This record gives sequence, C-alpha cells and structure tokens, in this order.
Amino acid sequence: MPKNVHILIEIVCKNCNSDFMGRRRNDRPKCDRFCSPNCHYDYHRKQNLVKCDFCGIIFLPKQKRRRKHHFCTSKCLKKWLSISQKGVKKPQISKALKGVPFAKERKLRHKLFVCRGKNHPMYGKIGELSPSWKGGVSFEIYPATFNAAFKRFIRDYYGNICINCGKTPYENGNTLTCHHYDYNKKSKNCVPTCISCNAIANGSRDNGSRAFWEDWYTEILTEFYGGKS
Repeated sequence: MPKNVHILIEIVCKNCNSDFMGRRRNDRPKCDRFCSPNCHYDYHRKQNLVKCDFCGIIFLPKQKRRRKHHFCTSKCLKKWLSISQKGVKKPQISKALKGVPFAKERKLRHKLFVCRGKNHPMYGKIGELSPSWKGGVSFEIYPATFNAAFKRFIRDYYGNICINCGKTPYENGNTLTCHHYDYNKKSKNCVPTCISCNAIANGSRDNGSRAFWEDWYTEILTEFYGGKS
C-alpha cells in the first residue's frame, strides 16, 4: 500500500467518549482524536481551567501564563494581598540596593522609607503653602479674545513651529500651545510653543525662572521678528 493514504477507522472521542469514524494515515500511528470542532474546543478549554486562589471559583483565564497564583477578579487579588502580604516586607527594595555601597545605601533607604507620606518635606504644602505659589494667577480667567481663531492666527503668523526649539505639530504630537511670554493672560503677547517649552517657561521644570524666559522670548522676537508679536 502506498504511503500518505488516509484510512477510516473507528475512534473514541477524547472529550465526549463517543465512537466516530476518524482518519488515520497508514504510515503514522496518529489519528483524529475528536469527533467535532466543538469537542476539540471544549477539551482544550478544560485543560486551561484554573482555580481562583481566594474564592475557589474555577474559571478560564484570558491569557495563558504560567503563574503561581490565579484570581478570577481584581477584587479577589486585592483581598488575597491584604491577607497574605500583611506585614511582609517587599523584596524589591533589597534587590535594588544589592551591591550598593553602605553609605549610599543608607541615603537610599532614607528616601525609600522615611520620606514617605507625612514624613515627606512637601507633604500638605498645597496652595499658598507651596514654595512655587504665584498668588493664584493660574485661577484667573482668560479673556474672550483668547479663542481658537486667535490661537490659529498666532500659529500661522510664526510659521506653525515652536518659536524656541523649532518643533512642528507633528513632532510635538499635538497642536502647538500659545504661550503668554509676559505672563499676563489679558495681553495679546503670545508665541507658539511646544508642550515641553511651554512647561519649562511656566516654571514647572526649573523652579519658576519666569523673568529669564520673558527676556528670552523678547530677545527672540526682537532679533528675528522685529519686536512684533
């Protein structure tokens, strides 16, 4: 008999244990194991079922991953952690400090353990208590003239690029912002800036050196645009 010929034989389904006529190649011992695609799916689904370590419900996980613990919902995970991990020190910090000199390790441990929550020097310092408080200027309302049409005019006037670093809207990932370089919301002294340059100029990244950035943008306008804005 030639090779690679399929022979019909009677086989017992591996899932439902029913008899069916399946195929087997004459040159290989392997043959069909399931009577239908549904039996094939149900069999492998049962193989992947796991038991929730908290509530004991048997469920099918969304992803096949080898894990020590399985949980049917995030609530079961949180409840299990609150019970099993109570009072247990997290090993990640010890691993992070492995091989670090002793003097440096003490400083790092001080930051990781001591400077947390109420022990942090900036804890509770919001509003007027914050060292970067500017008198509440961020709560001032923009005038009606500072609208979408005005912003579009500012971007088009300066070539739709960041006046500081030269980024385009594509490089910025969004439309350019209109920055009041004199820090007066009621004025029309605006220039287009990217997100990074706007954040730096507003003092969120370099402790608020606004006077420097006001002079910086004024010099750019004077040198390249004749002092017009």
